[in-house]
Amino acid sequence: MKTLSREAFARAREFILREARPLERELFRQRFEGAGTGGVLAALSAFQNEDGGFGRALEPDLRSPSSSALATALGLQTLSALDCPAGHALVRRAVAYLLDSDFSTGVILPVDGGRSLV
Repeated sequence: MKTLSREAFARAREFILREARPLERELFRQRFEGAGTGGVLAALSAFQNEDGGFGRALEPDLRSPSSSALATALGLQTLSALDCPAGHALVRRAVAYLLDSDFSTGVILPVDGGRSLV
């Protein structure tokens, strides 16, 4: 398996800390520098909408601020990788969003029971 030299790793680190979004910076710190999960959770929470779903370009190729199943799945994958418990507010709200959504019709059912078009 190929590995980076110390110099290449240092350059990559500098680039990530200078250019990456806060979420990726915190993920780098957590995975490679032993930082706790608090920074990642705080950065990830910025992508969660009022309806509990994730959006706001969590998936960089999906620029919509609206919640989507794709962005919510990515948020839940990140939470799973952090071993975040099912009772954590970010998890509970994301699951509630998915349970309250009807993706077959393109209509999202907000937690309050109303209906809004996606």
